[in-house]
Amino acid sequence: MDNQLFDQETVERIRKIDFEPKINIQADKAVVRLVFFTKWGGFIEAKYVVKNTFPHQIIEKETEVLVGYDCGYNY
Repeated sequence: MDNQLFDQETVERIRKIDFEPKINIQADKAVVRLVFFTKWGGFIEAKYVVKNTFPHQIIEKETEVLVGYDCGYNY
């Protein structure tokens, strides 16, 4: 039985992902960028724009699937 989740080509794509979280603080907002993994979506890059003033609400959200993955479970 093959326990490898990704083929070699996909592994190479994953290795190119920048997993370091980034925060860019501006005068009126902060932009937060991070990458996470889910079995239902794969490696996903999320960018959040957050107000600098209280109550620090998320005012914009953008996500992009960098490398997809599907665990095979359908509900």
